[in-house]
Amino acid sequence: MPIRKLFGFSRRAIEGRINRAKRAVAEIGADEFIEALEEITANWEHKPTFTKTFTRNGVKVDVEDNEAGDIFKWVNFGTGEKAGGSRYEIKPKKPGGVLSFTLGYTPKTTRSSYGGSGTASGPQAFAKKVVHKGIEPRRLDLQAKKKVQKQKLSISKVKRLLRAAIFGRSN
Repeated sequence: MPIRKLFGFSRRAIEGRINRAKRAVAEIGADEFIEALEEITANWEHKPTFTKTFTRNGVKVDVEDNEAGDIFKWVNFGTGEKAGGSRYEIKPKKPGGVLSFTLGYTPKTTRSSYGGSGTASGPQAFAKKVVHKGIEPRRLDLQAKKKVQKQKLSISKVKRLLRAAIFGRSN
């Protein structure tokens, strides 16, 4: 039996409605991914803002391009040797100045978890410059992805979305 007679809609109309349902499912997945990233960065001093953009193939999640977004990218993907690059020099902001930092830093995040203290508890150090190895990539995005995959979108919710898209109603 042709689809048109079965549902009373043209094939093109049904395909359009199914595509809208797929988009709705992708949007829910993106929202859950953003929530997981926001939970991971909840105790950060500079909280990044995550955005979603609809593309032809689904939904793309990105971080805003500002100071907090840059920090997220450095922590997520790493810097210097730790990210496949090279060591880099850190100098004081003022010429002739001195860098001051505390040794013994414990990061808030590690490659497999988050929730550390994010504090340094060692002695105070001073230097005219530092050659830094870089920040080890924490891959917070993969941690968020794992968290979302554990929650899995329920089959009944997907069926409801498809039904609403195809037939124009929720039941």
